[in-house]
Amino acid sequence: MSTAIKKSKSTLLTSTSAAAILLGGVAVLGAPPAAHAVSLYDGSQYGNSLEINLATTFSYTGIARTGSPSARLTGNLNGNDGDLNFAHGLVSNLFEVLPILDIRDGDFGAHFSGDAYLNPDYLMGNENHSPGTNNPISIGKDSDFTSATRNVEGENAQVLDAFAYGAVHFGNDQAFILKVGRQTLLWGQSLFLANNGIAAGMAPFDVITSDNNPTAQTQQLILPTGQVVATYQPNELLTLQGYYQF
Repeated sequence: MSTAIKKSKSTLLTSTSAAAILLGGVAVLGAPPAAHAVSLYDGSQYGNSLEINLATTFSYTGIARTGSPSARLTGNLNGNDGDLNFAHGLVSNLFEVLPILDIRDGDFGAHFSGDAYLNPDYLMGNENHSPGTNNPISIGKDSDFTSATRNVEGENAQVLDAFAYGAVHFGNDQAFILKVGRQTLLWGQSLFLANNGIAAGMAPFDVITSDNNPTAQTQQLILPTGQVVATYQPNELLTLQGYYQF
């Protein structure tokens, strides 16, 4: 079960690069994630197998525009707002907290994770001074972000994984594993276009993370969804698995 649990998006979101990357006129700087783990309960001290552990990862990713927006980008009246919003300088200051709570008693347990983030650059005004194409009707002036943008990009918190699981071992190395709740499951090899093919049919795709983190890996972009996943392992070489999404 430990392998399946570690595939959750929450534990894989924290692979922020510590190196500065220059790509297409944008500098990305990520501080090494700081992870803190604490044991809330250790049943071995009291004669039982119950364990409760909390791990929290703090990370920072900064993005700076190394030059002014190119005329090629701003010339498209229907697609230039993203470039007009940010001029030369910092365009993102993303602070993120990822808590993970594991409750386990032998082969049974529950797993919870969340994501809270703050990006002050989206809570302030922007550099878009083109009211003729910006359509700022809902905000009154062209230099502010809409409330929806502030909510999605600026500050928010969400539950990621929230599932219970159990495993039963029997016979000659046979096992039956059941997981119920919000979780990530991805089959197939359609990873070149991760938001298409088999992957698109099994889990939602986090476009925001894809846009904000140029170094993101596919497993960081797959979001958990409510489902039941049943796994049967008749031997060490074969695994049969099925799922039903709510």
